[in-house]
Amino acid sequence: MSKPAGKCVFCGGTGLTKSHIWPDGLDEYLPPRAERYLQVVGEVNTFIPQMRRPDVQRVEGKGDARAKKPRNTCLACNGGWMSRIESSAKDPMIPLVKGLPFAEDSPGLSFMLNSRGQSALATLLCLITMRVEFSHLATLAATPQDHEWIRTALEPPPFWKIWIARYIGQNPGAHWCRHYGLQLVSSPEEQVASHKCDTQATTFVMGQLCAHIFSSTSIPDFSGYSGQGLCRLWPLAGWDIDCRYLPPISDAGVLSLSEALAREIPPIPA
Repeated sequence: MSKPAGKCVFCGGTGLTKSHIWPDGLDEYLPPRAERYLQVVGEVNTFIPQMRRPDVQRVEGKGDARAKKPRNTCLACNGGWMSRIESSAKDPMIPLVKGLPFAEDSPGLSFMLNSRGQSALATLLCLITMRVEFSHLATLAATPQDHEWIRTALEPPPFWKIWIARYIGQNPGAHWCRHYGLQLVSSPEEQVASHKCDTQATTFVMGQLCAHIFSSTSIPDFSGYSGQGLCRLWPLAGWDIDCRYLPPISDAGVLSLSEALAREIPPIPA
């Protein structure tokens, strides 16, 4: 008996093709790809967790994690709305990845990121986050409604939160993607009916751009973390961002930011 045809994780269509989690058009602006990658799930570095969590998993493989191409989306999505999102985000994203607003030999350069550019960049970051989740289904927190929203509206769902900063660390390859999926409960003693995540936080470093993406069906009005200097990208604030003044973030800062959600779990609204 032949194996049933797989279905696209976004539209449910058939005819699946391989697609990059990260747009391959960014490769020329990023550090050279590594010969091996290490994917770690469940590791906590900045605090002693009190909640239940999965055992730490370490998976090492050949090649660069950026080069992963899962076969879970159809040709119509890859060559259609996904391609449009990637193309729209290229102009606002590349200067930030390359660090052009911060170049010492161009002190007068002012890279103003207007609302259109902010929306395009936020949409691509949202799409990459969803692709990451589909590569590790145990931490999938985005809902089918979220997937349909970005596919049809070509923007992040309204309750998603996205921030950016300027990466000034020395080891960007260590932070290519740090993703956490959680199921929020009112107390550690609460029994969980199923282990479906309802909240996620993902931190990327791409060249000199650091981005943090948050979504949750339990706390849709989440406003951010204490003590974290970030610039909000989504929802739109209504004014241009002068990227010369993006808050800087170090290697230690990226690690702290990536674990901020698990370290400072906000209360669930009654």
